[in-house]
Amino acid sequence: MLSVAAASEPVKVSFATSGFPFSPWDEFDGLIVAPEVRAALEAEYKGVDLTPLEINEIMFANISKEIGNGEVVPPVNEEIPVSDEEAPAEVQTQPITDFSINGYKGEGYLTFRFSAAAGASNMKVLQSIDGGQTWTDSVVVSVYDGPNGSYIGTSTLSETNTGVRVSELTAGRYYEFKIVVTGGDHAGDSNIISTIY
Repeated sequence: MLSVAAASEPVKVSFATSGFPFSPWDEFDGLIVAPEVRAALEAEYKGVDLTPLEINEIMFANISKEIGNGEVVPPVNEEIPVSDEEAPAEVQTQPITDFSINGYKGEGYLTFRFSAAAGASNMKVLQSIDGGQTWTDSVVVSVYDGPNGSYIGTSTLSETNTGVRVSELTAGRYYEFKIVVTGGDHAGDSNIISTIY
């Protein structure tokens, strides 16, 4: 049962007899009190009826002394800025899924076709001869420029290209190919094409 003084006097709480499942010395303004400090305070004020304000004042005096001695580091209350603006929606990308052989094959060359990769900042064709464990850049000799409708002798793919021709392939060798796109709506690795050249 709580010990309470008359209404005109400050409320006094006897924690020894209140049956509270916690000690008034466990926490002070968000600081957890070290067990040895709590034990010393409980021993010093054992049996004394104190108001919650008096307990806070005692705790503050003790914690202030410990902070001054460098024994306690007070917590930093960081405010998290709140914004009325909604977070930008995460852009969902869909890697190229229609990468396929276009049929031109011969003299170490192979031609592929695929959908244009709008917004791409970089594109490259990779090849593997060990089942996809390691990938190396393919030697690109020309690209199909979608808007112009023809192959252009360049080794650089761009977002408007819809075809590519690679070279320096060896007859009878097993190859895997894919396009890797950086940036734009189709960022990521395309589907993989497997063939024996």
